[in-house]
Amino acid sequence: MIILGFGIVVALMGWLTVSSLLRLNDIRANIADIVTQHNEHAGLLRQMYQTTRDRSLILQKIISEADPFTRDELSVRVDELGAEFARLRSRFMELDLQPVERTLLEKQGLASANTKPLQYKVIDLAKAGRQSAAQQVLVQEVMPAQDAALTALNDLLAFQDGEIKRHAELAYNSERKAFAFLVAGGGISILLSIAIAFTVRTQIKNLIARLLATSRELEENARELKYQKIALDEHAIVSICDAAGRITYANRKFTEISQYSLAELIGHDHRQLNSGHHPREFFQEMWRIIGSGVTWHGLLKNRRKDGTFYWVETTIVPFLNEQGKPYQYVSVRTDITLIKEAEEVLHRSKEELEQMVAEQTAELREREAELHKLATTDTLTGIANRRRFNLALDAELLRADRHDIPLAIILMDIDHFKRINDTYGHPTGDSVLVEFARVVEANIRASDLFARWGGEEFIIMAPHVEGESARVLAEKLRESVAQFPFTEVGTTTCSIGATTYRAGESEQELLARVDVALYQAKQNGRNRVVMG
Repeated sequence: MIILGFGIVVALMGWLTVSSLLRLNDIRANIADIVTQHNEHAGLLRQMYQTTRDRSLILQKIISEADPFTRDELSVRVDELGAEFARLRSRFMELDLQPVERTLLEKQGLASANTKPLQYKVIDLAKAGRQSAAQQVLVQEVMPAQDAALTALNDLLAFQDGEIKRHAELAYNSERKAFAFLVAGGGISILLSIAIAFTVRTQIKNLIARLLATSRELEENARELKYQKIALDEHAIVSICDAAGRITYANRKFTEISQYSLAELIGHDHRQLNSGHHPREFFQEMWRIIGSGVTWHGLLKNRRKDGTFYWVETTIVPFLNEQGKPYQYVSVRTDITLIKEAEEVLHRSKEELEQMVAEQTAELREREAELHKLATTDTLTGIANRRRFNLALDAELLRADRHDIPLAIILMDIDHFKRINDTYGHPTGDSVLVEFARVVEANIRASDLFARWGGEEFIIMAPHVEGESARVLAEKLRESVAQFPFTEVGTTTCSIGATTYRAGESEQELLARVDVALYQAKQNGRNRVVMG
């Protein structure tokens, strides 16, 4: 009867334990599935929600952005967010969805389909410069359509929240039933155990049997530890220190990598391996951590007996006594010297590559500056060429129109320059052109643009100069040239046509007018100024 009763108790306890564990495991698995599914559903919905809101914000920026290049970049970003939303929605549709969720998702899809052409309509209006119309479409059409899409997403989130609450309530009820089942079964088992306990006479035998079993288990553990130690010694560098840091044990790998014998290590500390690479504060922090009973992990650079260095990845585990104080430290190290050496080689290669790229970049910038100078400078006189003048004139005309700024154009031609070339030769003619450019440069402002227009013709663009001031400046230049003693030809003169910009006229009209004025100056006897 005693054996039968004990067997019933054991069987009942086993069945009760297994059954309870299975129930609890099912509850835990259900909760984990619920949380995982909810997190996945809710995460994708929130990303879709944020992507939709980001597109609205970018649309607003596109409307208010004046720079067309920035608008184009923002438009591209709208397309990228649209693609991201579609990817997220596809991932959401692949999940295990309920009919309600699929219905809400279809509702959201219809709303998004209505929103997309309206968003591109806003972008097109903004690119066309119709910001007011774009803002109106955004507020009156895009935002309501988008609100419908966001409402569908909010409904999906609300449905998810309701589902997880419902599943949580079911899990809670299951847990209560499992707990009640466990308590009831435990109570029955306890009553049976009490009834049997009074009649059991073999407790001592059972105790001895348990002690023997424990002894065999300890022997098995000791053998296991022995095999683990052998495996660890073959793989890692192991040492043990006492509380003062003196080495009490070192394995063969330790002696091989450090080149110190076991006799040279036992009883000494690790200072003989110090490479000098780590500062004193490094070791102070390490001892503070392991002294507090916490395991330390880090990289150490050590010195071998022959003076060479090696790196080890180190873990130091403190063993604590009954008072919670470390009485020994077990260090397990792995040789990572080859890895560190490879890192150093890669680091050096990276620095050399960066230096080479920087040098080549600087050289390219210098060449670019030289090419720009050649493209915009007259090679003979060193002043601006016609190309640079035309580019500057375009910008200055826009500024003159926008801000109502006066602008004068002065066109100059050296009188009888062909005679100089024919009489003295082209080298002398080139010298006259260079000296002429220097005379004019000395008599104009730094803000004026002076350029060689072609052959013996030169042109000046003078901002903030009105009609009478333009005539005075032109006369000053004519007199300066007429009075200048040119090196090889003595004196010479120039004819000048001058005019000022009239609002609304084109660049061609302005240049044609000053060209006519120069022609009249030549026809009227040269060495004179004619205002156009």
